[in-house]
Amino acid sequence: MTPERSAACVGEFVAAMPCARSATLAGNSPPLTWVWPIKRGAERCPQAQIVFDRFHVMQLAGNAVEAMRKHLRDDADVKGALWALRGNESTLSQNHRKLRQDLCARHKSLARALALRACRGNLGVACWCRAQPYLKAWCSWAIRCRLPAFKQLAQSIRNHWGRHPRYYPHRITSAAIESINGIIQTARRRARGFRNFNNLKAICYWMAGDLNLNIPSAFTHPV
Repeated sequence: MTPERSAACVGEFVAAMPCARSATLAGNSPPLTWVWPIKRGAERCPQAQIVFDRFHVMQLAGNAVEAMRKHLRDDADVKGALWALRGNESTLSQNHRKLRQDLCARHKSLARALALRACRGNLGVACWCRAQPYLKAWCSWAIRCRLPAFKQLAQSIRNHWGRHPRYYPHRITSAAIESINGIIQTARRRARGFRNFNNLKAICYWMAGDLNLNIPSAFTHPV
């Protein structure tokens, strides 16, 4: 762990893990987010391959749907529909599924956004030779959909087309790192902050590493 996100911190990481020089770096598509780790990682690890993983692309697709919901939230029928528009339709309750269908019937732009997100999720099950024409068709659809968030996502995919095939041989994603980051954020909220970085690092290694230190409780009386 490092106290900040800087070029020096990336150098410390590479020095501590020499195998990272030839590792595969996973990130999502710039210029939307996370531009500097990809750039700094490529400088410090010249032999590494940069992968734009499915996890972050689907996250951006979900954010695009959320932006459409916020754009329509002034309408009375869209209020309270947050959980009806999240996730796959097959996992929704009967009431949420009916609400989503009613909203899509009344708001065509919202229906297009949900259809684009659902079709983008199907790309993770095929090899690149089969996914390539499907992804090209999806980008073409997203460019013509008249939804700014999806147009930006499709343009980003096209600008960095050569980095997407690297996902399919190894199926590497950033999902595990995002899960650990969630544990770290939970630790910060539970402690209401830490006095210094060393204390934060210690508790993060304890929680994210699933360590069992067998520390006796202060309220346990010896027998």
